[in-house]
Amino acid sequence: MKRVLITLLFLFMALQSQGQLNVLSWNIQMRPIWLFKNHQLERASFINEYLQDYDIVVLQEAFEKKCLPILTPGFNHVIYPSKQDKQISNGLLILSKYPIEYSESIYFDSCKGIDCVASKGATLFQITKDSVKYQFITTHLQSGNGKSFDKIRLSQIRQIKELMLKNWSFGVRQALIGDLNQNKGVEKFERLLNLKNCNENGCTWFSGTETQLLDYILSNFELSTFSIETVQLSDHFPIRVIIE
Repeated sequence: MKRVLITLLFLFMALQSQGQLNVLSWNIQMRPIWLFKNHQLERASFINEYLQDYDIVVLQEAFEKKCLPILTPGFNHVIYPSKQDKQISNGLLILSKYPIEYSESIYFDSCKGIDCVASKGATLFQITKDSVKYQFITTHLQSGNGKSFDKIRLSQIRQIKELMLKNWSFGVRQALIGDLNQNKGVEKFERLLNLKNCNENGCTWFSGTETQLLDYILSNFELSTFSIETVQLSDHFPIRVIIE
């Protein structure tokens, strides 16, 4: 009987490993409490509950340190926001139910305005599922509208391209996921990175009556399902992709 149970357990684990990879990206607006107060700790608890159905989660604007212990339960593998020589971290929190084999963070050379207070950059991390290696890169680009801001974002994308080229090898699947702060002209990013954009419609950011599409998933492989989840726990909606 014991052998039968062990056999069934291994069969279940094998079937589970052949399942989908459920990935979520979300700008959660967890700005430092000493700068802004908008129910960060309370929202963090609800956000963590929502994240439990996902295998890989990348969060932007996870700046408030007190929220981190609330956001991470349920995930065995975590990369915390990192800090360079700025007042605030990069705000990039990575949660995974798969072992993270490797990670690397960069910090942007250019910024403008309030964004220069944070250690903005990008983090690449690698996991393996069903013998396929995936490298996810999460980021939060320069905010603001206008040509000068567009120029900075393009410069930041070029740094991300260098990070991706440095870590890519044959057969590795790469995807850039995060808040690109670009409502129009994202095709420039696609061409530069040689990635395909899977979300071109809808909105992910809202403020009063204004809405914009700012959050994206760009990949070098086909994605089966993409959706914008209308969860109102931030000023951004989360974006979800299912990888078969």
